[in-house]
Amino acid sequence: DLQQLFQIVDRDGSGGIDPEEFIEAMYRLKNTESKTATKFVKHIVTQLDHRAGHIEASLSKVQSHIRSNESALERHISEVKDNVVENTESIQHRSQENICQALEMHRENTKAIVKQACSEAVEVAVNVAAETTRHLVEAAILAMDKKEPKAIDGEGHSSARRSE
Repeated sequence: DLQQLFQIVDRDGSGGIDPEEFIEAMYRLKNTESKTATKFVKHIVTQLDHRAGHIEASLSKVQSHIRSNESALERHISEVKDNVVENTESIQHRSQENICQALEMHRENTKAIVKQACSEAVEVAVNVAAETTRHLVEAAILAMDKKEPKAIDGEGHSSARRSE
């Protein structure tokens, strides 16, 4: 009976009842006997109430599922944030370690270069001092030779005479 009633109301055979079809069916029922119309309306209202109950239950399930997924998503986002913070700190720590290692390496290289430069500077200074000393000694000897007459001993060596 219900299937036949649905087919009567569904005039275009679409498998659904649109508002125009429903209104037309109600108008037709209004013009027929009231007992049949009352049963028909009661049946339609009961079906609509049943469908509304199913829709509410489905909506409740969907809302529950959304809340559950929302909680899981919030936990996942929190975990990702924590991982980002940890990774950032780890990267910063490693970067600082790399910088410290590079600075230490440069410090050691600089120390070696400075040590080499100091060694070379000392060597140059010693050579310059030795050369200067040699020149001063030679100049002093020449100066002394010019002031004192030379005597030649029996072996042919010259020696400076000292005046008494």
